[in-house]
Amino acid sequence: MAIIASGITVAIVGSAIAGNYFRTEQYNKIAQAETLLRETCNTTTLSDAEALNTAEAGWNKATTQLQGIPPFPGFGVKDAQALTSKYALCKTNIDATKLFQEAATMSEAARDAVQRLPVLPEEEWADHVVKLEAAIEHLDLIQNSFGNPVDLKASLPIFGDAQNRLKEYQQILTVAQNQRDREHTAVQNFNDAKGLYQQFAANQGTTDATKRKDAEANLRGAIDRLRKIPTEGTTVSAEAIKTRKTYNEALDEFINEPVKQKLRNFATSFNQLSSALKSGMSTAEFASSIDSIGNELKLLQQASNTSQHPALRYFQEALTDYQFSQRLLIMLTICETSNECFTGVLDNDVYLLPTSHQFYRKLSDFYHANQELTRKGLAVRLESAKEKTAFDAIWEHADRNIEKGEQLIEQ
Repeated sequence: MAIIASGITVAIVGSAIAGNYFRTEQYNKIAQAETLLRETCNTTTLSDAEALNTAEAGWNKATTQLQGIPPFPGFGVKDAQALTSKYALCKTNIDATKLFQEAATMSEAARDAVQRLPVLPEEEWADHVVKLEAAIEHLDLIQNSFGNPVDLKASLPIFGDAQNRLKEYQQILTVAQNQRDREHTAVQNFNDAKGLYQQFAANQGTTDATKRKDAEANLRGAIDRLRKIPTEGTTVSAEAIKTRKTYNEALDEFINEPVKQKLRNFATSFNQLSSALKSGMSTAEFASSIDSIGNELKLLQQASNTSQHPALRYFQEALTDYQFSQRLLIMLTICETSNECFTGVLDNDVYLLPTSHQFYRKLSDFYHANQELTRKGLAVRLESAKEKTAFDAIWEHADRNIEKGEQLIEQ
């Protein structure tokens, strides 16, 4: 019994010694951890990354120290838990600040872009939107993951800063989203315009009335799409302005093409008459051609879509030239077949012509100065004028007027 009692005594003494040892170890580690936490949490600001990293490292080291406390007999564990609770606000400040700084880093490029509003493709604006949304999520975590932010705001300024920054980011996000959508719409309208123009081009040369109507509608639709694109601030603004000018010119050309074709056909008739005269046209054929061309010109002058075209002025002058040469032929015939020569026919026609026709006035003066000439002598002089000067000058003047009219058609 004495031996047993002695053994129990030794065990009790050994347990006491062991307990004292572990307790000492526990309190030593707690003391070390508290020193680390005090130093960490006495940091006045965590606004820069270096200070935040230092604080986070100190906290992690202290909590590691506390986690290494021996569990036996357990009194020190409660003290460690109490110490962790004591500095819980410090941990909240570190975690919230870390989220705040991460949000600032995420949003930095987007904030700069919104301030400058540079011309960026849709993909870049979309990337800014994604980063701003992630930054807002971080700030939302600060507001919603650490208890009541109203209670914490007074003791931890980071919560007030996060609340203010959240409003700013939401406003910036709206601008970035608008820029993204604006760019998307502009590019979409530009691509749609090009597609509609391709449909127009496929039927551009058609003479079918229905297809021409569809082609015009496609081209007008393309111009309308381009008109919706802002004149600046998108990646397609400058090109859209140039393309719209080209499309407007194409529309004018397309609408005026039937008018131009009518005028071209009329000019062709004039040129055919000129060629026929130079190759030797009979008086009867000449008279018929003059009447035909005169009727065509009258119809063009009366038509609403051609009446104001500037080419008609030159065509009218050319017709006047031909009509004068016709009268001159008639007068020559009269002078060669009659005892009397009706110089008044020529004289009256001269004063119906523009004053620039100096040759006609000289011809009139010639008649007035030679009224006493015999029919034969007058006819000889007129034949000489006809062959060498008169008709060549008249028809050359007509050709120049036709050429000017043709130039105006193609402008």
